[in-house]
Amino acid sequence: MKCLLVLATVLVATIAATPQSSPDETAVRKIIQDEITAWNSGDAAAYSRHFAANGTFTNIRGEFFTGLQPFIEKHYNLFKGPFHGSALKQDIVSLKFVRHDSPPEAS
Repeated sequence: MKCLLVLATVLVATIAATPQSSPDETAVRKIIQDEITAWNSGDAAAYSRHFAANGTFTNIRGEFFTGLQPFIEKHYNLFKGPFHGSALKQDIVSLKFVRHDSPPEAS
């Protein structure tokens, strides 16, 4: 019985010490995972699901595009052509939300 009490105490302390994700952080992590899954499936529409209708992007060749439809089309062509069967791996190393009331970072 004493062993179970010690185990329960260690488990509670471990859970309490584990940093908890905010709902916003969880949402960002889900978007990244959705993108990985879509890329690895070669699904341009799913990969573009979170791209803004008026978003802008620059591809790896330095070409600049505006809008959701060009984003989808470029990725459709990539998934059918040079990136067919490729695998995407992304890791979030650091995540910080910038807010209008956030203090500036010290230099």
